[in-house]
Formats: sequence, structure tokens, C-alpha cells
Amino acid sequence: MPLQIAPSLLSADFLELGRDVAMLNKNADIIHLDIMDGTFVPNISFGFSVVEAVGKAAKIPCDAHFMVTNPEKWVERSAAAGVSMMSFHLEAAGRKTRAILRDIRAHQLPRDVLAAVQQRFQLILHPSFLIFMLRTAETTRSFPP
Repeated sequence: MPLQIAPSLLSADFLELGRDVAMLNKNADIIHLDIMDGTFVPNISFGFSVVEAVGKAAKIPCDAHFMVTNPEKWVERSAAAGVSMMSFHLEAAGRKTRAILRDIRAHQLPRDVLAAVQQRFQLILHPSFLIFMLRTAETTRSFPP
């Protein structure tokens, strides 16, 4: 599979979100949406009003990366909002991981993912793609391009 570029929407200028999504449509392969709830990770990002607006404007796939507790709550709404891929963390899903993957597939999202954080990594049910986290909320180390 070729390398694909998926810039995070968190890098956008939120006062010029439409302009930045249009730029991503022309220059990226995937729009990466980091969704944080302030519980699973200490930060809060944006909610479904932004996800839905981006989903309408995007001409390329959107990957919703859920850094939230109870990611199973968001599968149906993600599919309805135009999300093409949904990722979540094993730590948040726990024993519900297989059920979440089945739900993602049932909503006909083309791909699913498990996000691996730190050393806790398991490959289960052969996800279509993986996100390997190089940074966590606790790290500040920069990685060279």
C-alpha cells in the first residue's frame, strides 16, 4: 500500500476552516480528525458539528481518530457524518474491541483501525489499517521527518 498523507485538522485555522479543508482536498489523501473528550486524554478538541461540516466539505476520506472513553458510542454518528475511517484506542475499548470492530463494519465504513499507544499493542481481527502513535499526551519529544 502506498504511503498516504493525512494531516490533522487540529492544525487548521479554525477561523478559516472552509479554506483549510479546501486546501486539504487538493493536497492530502485523508483528513485526520482528532476527537478528544477531556477524559481519555486531558485535551478537548471539537465535536460532531465540526465533523459533520468537514464531512460535507471533504472530497477526500475523513479518518475520525477517537481519543475518548466509550468509543462504541460514536460509530453510528461517525458513519452518518461522512467519516470514512474510524480509529480508537485499545485502552478505551478494552473487552469491547471486537464488538466495536463489528459495529464499524456493520455501518459499512470502508476500513477500521486500532490505535496502539505506548507498548500495549495487540493485533486482533486483522484491522484494515493501523495508527502507530509516536507521541502521547505525556510526551514532548520531537521526531525528525
